[in-house]
Amino acid sequence: YHSICVLFYAKQNCLMLLVFYLRLKYIFKETDMRFTSSTIRFFNVGFLISTILFLFLPLLHSQYKQISIWTWCASTLCLFKITFMILLSGLFIHKLTISLKQVKNSHSNPESKVENVITKISVLALISILITIISCIFMILKYSLNMNNKYINTGANWMVAIDIYTNFLFITLSFH
Repeated sequence: YHSICVLFYAKQNCLMLLVFYLRLKYIFKETDMRFTSSTIRFFNVGFLISTILFLFLPLLHSQYKQISIWTWCASTLCLFKITFMILLSGLFIHKLTISLKQVKNSHSNPESKVENVITKISVLALISILITIISCIFMILKYSLNMNNKYINTGANWMVAIDIYTNFLFITLSFH
């Protein structure tokens, strides 16, 4: 069961990214800042790659049982997620910057609802992504680079739990 839990931990991170991406896409759907078709294709391919990795990791683990499922996740999904999260964060920051400039230039109410929603979702997403990146870094250090010391082991164990609960908390807060 341990392998299944590890994979679901990795997949919940990918699903969290999908939720934040779809929320941002939905917000800008009817505006001038809607996503270009190339941006949509890029992120769709990224989510497809994460799904393929998720499906193939158990097969790899079953063929090479001497390699821990954590090592497989750290060396594939974590490296992929770090790259993907940085790109998604860049998209969030880019959209937030443009929208805030548009609100400021339009001389509308500075406390506009759109501005508040975009800011809230972006801040929650960026904090959640930062926590997940830290968790992935600990996983890579512990399992891929085999750095076994008490600080990395403790950090890795705690960051997984913190990551799971903060992802849930941030997704919940983004809908209020």
